Amino acid sequence: MLGDNGENWMLTDDERKRVFKIAVEECKGKVAVLGTTTGDYSEERVIELTKYANDIGMDGVMFHAPFRVINEREIIRFYKRISEVDIPMMIYNIPRKLPVNIHTSLMKKLVDEVENFVAVKEADRDLWTVSDKIKLIGDEVAVFVGPCPLILPGLQFGAVGYIATSPEFLEIKSFRSPLFQVVFRNDFFESSRQFYYGTVPSHTAATPDSTETDLILDVLKGLVFQFVHIHN
Repeated sequence: MLGDNGENWMLTDDERKRVFKIAVEECKGKVAVLGTTTGDYSEERVIELTKYANDIGMDGVMFHAPFRVINEREIIRFYKRISEVDIPMMIYNIPRKLPVNIHTSLMKKLVDEVENFVAVKEADRDLWTVSDKIKLIGDEVAVFVGPCPLILPGLQFGAVGYIATSPEFLEIKSFRSPLFQVVFRNDFFESSRQFYYGTVPSHTAATPDSTETDLILDVLKGLVFQFVHIHN
């Protein structure tokens, strides 16, 4: 509830709480209820809304750090403080809007040091970075991707799902079902994912100056070759 692309920013805290309460009353027991408790520049607002979400029985919260958080030390301190509220947390990494990008090693540090960290929404538009994070932390926390251009490659890299705006304006069932069936029920994508992650270390070691685009193109060529080989 109350994601970044919506009325969230225009609501008072009391209005946000009212939306949270209605969502829990209507949906609890039917689907997981996740509330966005991002608090603009205020850390205290994030804490207050997170405590409220926990008190009314929400299943979890998603948020990014306040805009004033400007370095890695503050990122870690912020998430540790919020994790004192006993509710599952989804960390939202959206580098194009925030001063600090939660890069791969920092994300791993958060996984290791922050309690209640169970999921991440990864919105970094660098596909190499996205795949690297999924490989590194995907067995420890649930990795979701967004916005929409990241959905297909993210799922192919091993993300468990997506959180994005546009699907909500489409027919949800017709949008989701074919995509998830192809990615999660197709042996080709599982074998191609293994192939991809097997090529990354050797490619990086052999061509340290290559760009992310070079790597992705090389891997795609390999996947095409493997697909043709499998189906011949």
